[in-house]
Amino acid sequence: MFTKPPSPSPEEAAQPALPRVYQPLLQQQNLAVDDAVLAALYQLEKPFQMAALRLLLWRGHPEVLVKLLEQYDRLPEYSREVFVGAFRHLEGQLRDCLRATNEVVRLNAIDIIRRARSYEAAYLLALGLRSPSTDTRARSATALRELAVQWPALLPAAVSPNNPEALADYYQLLNEHRQQLALLIEALYDALDSYEAHSRSSVIESALQYTLELNEQLLNVIQRPQSKCRRTIIEHLTHTCQPQDASFLLLYLQYAELEPTVQRIFRQHLTPELWSALLEISWLAGDPQTAAGLRSITQLPWLENNQAALYKMPTTQLRQALRLIRHSRISDEQKLQWYKNILLCNDPAKQQLAFYELVHIPGEASSDILRVMLDWSTIDLARVAWHELVRRYPEERPLLEKRYPQFSDSAAHSRPRRSAPIQTFADFWKQYDQLPDAQQRSFRELFQSDRAAIKATLTSHYQQGTAAERLRVLNIMRQWELSPPLREVVYLGCHDSDAMVRSAAVRQLAHLEAGLSEQLLLQALDDPDRRVRANAVDALDAVESPRRFEKLVPKLQDPDHRVRAGAIKALLRLRIRDAAVALLNEMRSESRADRASALWVAESLNLVGIIERIATMAEQDPDAQVRLQAQKLLRYEKRRQRRLRHTVQLPTDWTAPTERSP
Repeated sequence: MFTKPPSPSPEEAAQPALPRVYQPLLQQQNLAVDDAVLAALYQLEKPFQMAALRLLLWRGHPEVLVKLLEQYDRLPEYSREVFVGAFRHLEGQLRDCLRATNEVVRLNAIDIIRRARSYEAAYLLALGLRSPSTDTRARSATALRELAVQWPALLPAAVSPNNPEALADYYQLLNEHRQQLALLIEALYDALDSYEAHSRSSVIESALQYTLELNEQLLNVIQRPQSKCRRTIIEHLTHTCQPQDASFLLLYLQYAELEPTVQRIFRQHLTPELWSALLEISWLAGDPQTAAGLRSITQLPWLENNQAALYKMPTTQLRQALRLIRHSRISDEQKLQWYKNILLCNDPAKQQLAFYELVHIPGEASSDILRVMLDWSTIDLARVAWHELVRRYPEERPLLEKRYPQFSDSAAHSRPRRSAPIQTFADFWKQYDQLPDAQQRSFRELFQSDRAAIKATLTSHYQQGTAAERLRVLNIMRQWELSPPLREVVYLGCHDSDAMVRSAAVRQLAHLEAGLSEQLLLQALDDPDRRVRANAVDALDAVESPRRFEKLVPKLQDPDHRVRAGAIKALLRLRIRDAAVALLNEMRSESRADRASALWVAESLNLVGIIERIATMAEQDPDAQVRLQAQKLLRYEKRRQRRLRHTVQLPTDWTAPTERSP
């Protein structure tokens, strides 16, 4: 649905106006007038043509937009940029244009999305991939690939931590950047889901680039029986494996369908560029499943033939390479050869890396190297070698103590120092982020006698702190139930410039008395941030405001699935029929997030009446996570029914009825 945009900005108003002959016509909101301006568009000079386009787009007749898109290819470049500038106002209509029967209109709509670099409209490109037209699918795949390639380059540049204002702007841009990634990932998953229909290899290339974000969804598509997507991935890796595919190679070593292909790449097609990319993501080896997959690598011919490159690596890259080597199943003899050569270099940092890898290898060969290091190595490494030998051969301890007495009492000096215990609230504030959740809550009792000082400290930190510190204040208030005595801080948080701070503050309004808190909740329902709106819906339901009905019914149409789910849950408690219809629509939605939110509502309210529909989702839903969520809900309901059967006692003279009661 097209929304009429606001009045032109000062920059737009400064553009030359249309010739006077058109001014009387433009006073009329008439489609015929727009057609007249459209017909004369090509006779206008550059500034007047751009002004006419802005005006036509601002007036917002869908029929005119379709006609403009039919002529879009014939417009000069500067006029096409006008469409990009007005993109936010056109997004709703472009969705309809992608379903138009005229292929020129569809292709030009996709071109506008591509030029605008809009991640909010990425879902439209996934929609275009389902088109029956070959050209529309090809253009959509190309545009989606461009968005995937451009996203890393849009990461905001880091700023100095000593500049609070610049740091706040940086975090805001970083948050927007992550939101763009979430929208891109959702579009890529939709594109993967429909791969059987469009068969565009550029979608596969984009998906492999974002393997870490698409991990579960990508696996779901690959493991489908006779998956065409899996065949294309294997073909891509075999012929055109790129460095951006490195994360896919590490994560999917453990899956039988892909292991032969990935193994072949490690043995035969490992290029220097791909090796460098693998080193950058070697941290994935910390995951047990990835480490288990690396155990299938028995040789690295490229590294064996380029050992000099290993020894010349910078310290950071060498640490990454040794991490991959440690988890692989390369022979201990080969590993020891590499470690010995690194120990012979003159770089103490590299020697230390090789030494700590060496102690992971058991046996006499590595022990012999450790004995040599007692006399040859630095004092720190020699001390560690002494302790490792004592651990391996306890019977040799007297001999080692006699020969190397300087190491025998080193254990007393190597104990890690304990951090100072938390005694004051100031100490707690400094260490809060590093404490486990249970410990964060438990310290409340320690400072119970100093509540006045705690209130003053939290208020001061909120008023003078950064966005992260303000969020920390609100989290402590929530855990320690300090919202009522510090309601002024909560009220300030509801007007904070940072969306995460506003979200945390609105969440705590549910614990305050009605009045001002209810008015703030009603305002938060229209907040531009979806998390704030979602928390406002939950809080409004918790306080049982008398205005819940009139304010929450419109939220059934909110663009965010979490806001809609909260509104459905609250209105179902009021027995509103529209909420039940909305819940069923969410369960039938094409979006994975919508279906998962619907299951959350069903679980929260124990809606056993739709158990059959949940069972269908548990078996047939295309998304693995949604199926698991539905199966979990079914298991919970079965356990609940079993408990009811065991607790209900029937009379001894009870007999089943022979026919159904009317």
